[in-house]
Amino acid sequence: MESLSVQEFSTSDKRVQKTLRRDGRVVLTSEGKPSVGVVNSIGYAEAMSLISSVRRQAAEAGLDKLTMDDIDAEIQAYRLEKKATLAR
Repeated sequence: MESLSVQEFSTSDKRVQKTLRRDGRVVLTSEGKPSVGVVNSIGYAEAMSLISSVRRQAAEAGLDKLTMDDIDAEIQAYRLEKKATLAR
């Protein structure tokens, strides 16, 4: 499955369409990390399989153990980093 950055996705329609036609799916990344899966008109069973795959990858990375406090802290850290980057 090919990965594209969110920026590439928003500026490269032809590449996205070609990838979706070829692979049927693409993963969008934000800052190098998987963010969203985009699928091209697939059936319910295949969509559920994709969701299961993402959940399995999250579990393997230990992300299924994050608490809401962990998630909130991660979001806050990202926002602070982003704000500092924009202030430069």
